[in-house]
Amino acid sequence: MDIVNSIKNKKRTLYWDNVKFFLILFVVIGHFCDSLTNMGTAYQGVYIFIYSFHMPMFLFVSGLFTKYDDKHKLRIDKIVFYFILGYIFKILIYLILLAAGTNPDWSWLSTNIAPWYLFVLGGYLLTAYCVRKLNPYLVMFISIAISLAAGYFSFIDDFLTISKFIVFFPFFYLGFCLNPKDVLNFLNKKAVRIIGIVILLAFALCCVFLTDYVYAMRPVYAAWHDYSEFPFSQKYGLFIRVFQYISSFAIMLGVASVIPRKSLGYVTDAGKRTLAIYFWHYLIIKPIGSLGFGVMLINKLGALGVIMWFALSIILTLVLGLPVFTKPILFLQNMINKLLIKLRLVQS
Repeated sequence: MDIVNSIKNKKRTLYWDNVKFFLILFVVIGHFCDSLTNMGTAYQGVYIFIYSFHMPMFLFVSGLFTKYDDKHKLRIDKIVFYFILGYIFKILIYLILLAAGTNPDWSWLSTNIAPWYLFVLGGYLLTAYCVRKLNPYLVMFISIAISLAAGYFSFIDDFLTISKFIVFFPFFYLGFCLNPKDVLNFLNKKAVRIIGIVILLAFALCCVFLTDYVYAMRPVYAAWHDYSEFPFSQKYGLFIRVFQYISSFAIMLGVASVIPRKSLGYVTDAGKRTLAIYFWHYLIIKPIGSLGFGVMLINKLGALGVIMWFALSIILTLVLGLPVFTKPILFLQNMINKLLIKLRLVQS
């Protein structure tokens, strides 16, 4: 590889690391904001703005860097790792909430909190491998059709995180079918960036001035609920789901358009460690949010409390991006790999 191509590839990597960092920052801010949504429309606007795109975009990027070819076989080790880490995550959340004096629910087969992402991601790795040789247009059509139909069945909910799995799969699969280089070349087009920025600003204004209408979409973007929980009427549920897909993709385009392409130093480097940030931040935020610390801080300090609460979310993201927080997760991953090698389920 010549020097010019090497530099170009490095820039592509820098961009996607930036994307991952800002997405995980939005995840953390969204969780900080979740405990405040009953306090007013301003918090609801921030919440729905973030939830309209952050997890679909995260899964799209995950799919973008998941490939199966002669060099990339089925990653059984990763699938097992995601499921084990997901259950460790669930157990730790339960124990922390129990210690905090709350009365948390427990289920081995259902979850409606953060560990869902790990279970879904593990399932996507397996699903993508199973459909890798099928016509991608057919797979995408069927996946969207299943998602649209699923909303009519109330039993499709957080059991086995099946609702999230079905609704978000098209985002992951689209990334799986695309090439990171081609995606970035598309995003770098001036017209695309202008359109993306306009869409992003338009949606942000809707979140500010039409908050009640936009926030009504919370059960839609959450992807847990059937059509009976959607705004307006159940008979419009299918069309609202279509709107969800269109709006999320459009907002993702806007976010991708404004994220810097150059190195941002520590921010770019921390973008390589988003899994650790995702894991640890929720173990901190969940108990303090459940105990109402954010609400108490804002009630006592007013605007200063708001600034402090959201500044804390940014500081927490930056701190958890330090390599030290990744080490326990890497240790677990290595232990799982060694066990699978010993069992001859994967090759060394």
